[in-house]
Formats: sequence, C-alpha cells, structure tokens
Amino acid sequence: MSYSVCLEDNLLGLLYAFKHGRGHDPLLAERLLHLYKPPHITNVSQLERLGIEEAPLKAQLAGSGLITQSIEELARKTLYKIILSSQKGDFPYVNVQGDPLQNHYTITCKPGESRVKALAHLRALLEGAKNVVVCDRHLKTNWEAARKLFGLFPRKSVAIDFAHPLKQSQNTALKKICSTWKLKQDRTQAYRDLHDRYLLIDRAMEVVITSGVDYLFDDSKECTLIFRIKR
Repeated sequence: MSYSVCLEDNLLGLLYAFKHGRGHDPLLAERLLHLYKPPHITNVSQLERLGIEEAPLKAQLAGSGLITQSIEELARKTLYKIILSSQKGDFPYVNVQGDPLQNHYTITCKPGESRVKALAHLRALLEGAKNVVVCDRHLKTNWEAARKLFGLFPRKSVAIDFAHPLKQSQNTALKKICSTWKLKQDRTQAYRDLHDRYLLIDRAMEVVITSGVDYLFDDSKECTLIFRIKR
C-alpha cells in the first residue's frame, strides 16, 4: 500500500476525533484538512500512544511490519516524505498552521488535452474583476497568440496593469476590443523580476501560468495553472 503523509501524534488524535464526532479544536482540524492527503501512515506504537484500540488495524499494521518505527522513519515510507505537525516546520515537518509548503488548486493540460475547462475557470475568475495585474515578459513578442488572453476579459471597465508594458500599437488593439479598459503599467514592481506568468485578480486571487500565456491556447503545448488566494 502507498501512503501519502505521516502525522504527529496530536494531529492523528485530532483526525480520529474529527472522524468519530468527538470534541476537537475545529480551527486546527480545518488547517490539518487543508494539507492532509490520504492515506496516512501509522504504526502500532503510535496507535497505542494515542489509546486507539482498533484490533483489526493493529493486526494489519503488525503484519506489514509497521510496529515500532519513529515518526521520522514512518515519513520516509510515504510518497511525500513529510510529517504534518502543529508546531514544527523544519523538513520533514510541515506546520499546518503556516508553512512554505502549500496546497493549491492546479490544472495541468498536457499536449493534446483540451483547455476548455481551464479557460472557463479563468473567464469566471475575471468576470467580476475590477483590477487585473498581467505579468508575462514575453507577451509583447508573442502578441499574436497571447492576445487571445484578453478574449477572456469582461467587456466592461477593468483596470489592467502590465508588469511589462506593451507597445502603443498593442494597447490600441486592446482598446478596440473594449474602450473602457484602463491600461497602465503596474507600479508596484512586485512581478517585474519573476520568471513565471501571473494574473493577479483584485489583489485577492493569483493565477500562476507556468508556461507562456500563448500556451493556454495551443493544444500542442503543455500548460499548468496554479490558483492561489493571496493573503
């Protein structure tokens, strides 16, 4: 059997309490579930430390040789090689209350795969936008393909800030699509030196496009989008 992650004792106890409707810290449970990926690994010793009496599970674990390993040893048997913790953050620990390792929604479109769902998702995110920061340093040079991105934008007043300014002729082409778009350079410089492509929507939702924006519209290319809430 393949296991995804390992949990520290207090979080495994919390998970059991949550599953069985017993008293637990709801905020910590929410944070745990945000990063939790089943199935988790455990062993007989951990269950006994927590007072969990599940004889069939203990017998199954014992039969698989999962008896007395330390938490760190158990983590090395998982696919992600990590231990979810409520306090520690040094690898292999991942602090569920705040850690560089995050759990975001992603869509990967491999060559030959449809982009329909990815584009529908982007269109929905942009539909109510008042401000969008666009970062793609190659947008200007890949213009003929990349300009399709703006076909996803709503035809209404939206402030579109470019981390890398377009040519005047390109701005003019966009104004022909929607005259009420407000096009200007992003003055924050937050994205100026970044490699990936980004859309920051109303300073609240960030979409990372790991390849060129033009790849969104080219089924022969690979394209991955990461959706994450900005806090």
